[in-house]
Amino acid sequence: MKSSLCFLLLLALSAPGFLLGDHAEGDPASAKKILEAYRNGMANQLLLAQLSAFAMAVHSKNMDDLYSLFNTTQEERNDPDTIIKPFLNIRKIKPISASFQEANIKARMLLNEKINMEWELSKKVESPTGWTVSVVRFVKPSKVKKLMPDMSDFIYCVVDRLQCIGNTLAQIFG
Repeated sequence: MKSSLCFLLLLALSAPGFLLGDHAEGDPASAKKILEAYRNGMANQLLLAQLSAFAMAVHSKNMDDLYSLFNTTQEERNDPDTIIKPFLNIRKIKPISASFQEANIKARMLLNEKINMEWELSKKVESPTGWTVSVVRFVKPSKVKKLMPDMSDFIYCVVDRLQCIGNTLAQIFG
């Protein structure tokens, strides 16, 4: 009895379309779309986990957690009060999108309903979420473009990310 049940279960699992639904049967494009939607859903969940950990670290002023969520070096971990102050001006972070790009996650979000920010997340075991922010990019608002006239419409934070983000937020929020 048990062996026939196992056989039926294996037969059902091996049937085409069982895991991907009947509409994916024989259509590699549909299967690829389903897999991509699943991966993007996972990327969005990981972004939400990263944002939650970020908000908790800022709210509790837990600098160790904040440092571990961003790819920081020991030299970058200076003057915690100066680093955390601009983050306290963030009232709302709205995730816009997240997707896997090779082994990393590229994510877009909106700060205080007007500032476009992008993160690139990389795997890091030491981070509470298992991911760390390795690149930050802001789309310059017109107010900042006047303060920082150059050829780029973006501000990249690749080195000393937390200080860069703080300085950028300070310029934006005044």
